[in-house]
Amino acid sequence: MYNVKNTALQKFISRENDYTDEGKPLWVEYRQFSSRSSDEIATYGDFVFNTFNMVVSLEEDMMVFNAIASDLTQQQSDQFIQLLNKEHGTAEKSEGEFMDSFEVYTWALKDRVLKYVPLYDNEESTLVVMKEKENNTLQAGEKHPHYRELFYIIQAKYAEQVIGQFHTGDLLYCQ
Repeated sequence: MYNVKNTALQKFISRENDYTDEGKPLWVEYRQFSSRSSDEIATYGDFVFNTFNMVVSLEEDMMVFNAIASDLTQQQSDQFIQLLNKEHGTAEKSEGEFMDSFEVYTWALKDRVLKYVPLYDNEESTLVVMKEKENNTLQAGEKHPHYRELFYIIQAKYAEQVIGQFHTGDLLYCQ
């Protein structure tokens, strides 16, 4: 366990066979656990991210940096795509899949690959409970549909090795 700016990171060694500890090690993943939407861990332009993950090679070379913004509107998501399109040219749009399909925007640059995945959460399976102070009772609260923004910066020399190869957490959307 590591601490970065008052947040905990867990270290995982990814292996050829993720289901045993016996496979050949591939890389090291550092995953952040527990964050709040009000946290400010990273920024890109005016966009603020509240969670991050990193992947490093066994030689400790940065392979992937992943930043997550947990509560965006459709307009904010569209503005982020527009900013990246303005800075890096029009994205290549594709479709990824994990339980449901999702959009993936990709900018292939000379030294890195940028990927952006806006995940819509309609809060269909979210239970919102509010406590009423006067009667000291619980009641159903209002749902707040939103987007989770997953942004990946991948060193170009590792792109083929890692894109589509993650199996857990927020990294698995890097497709």
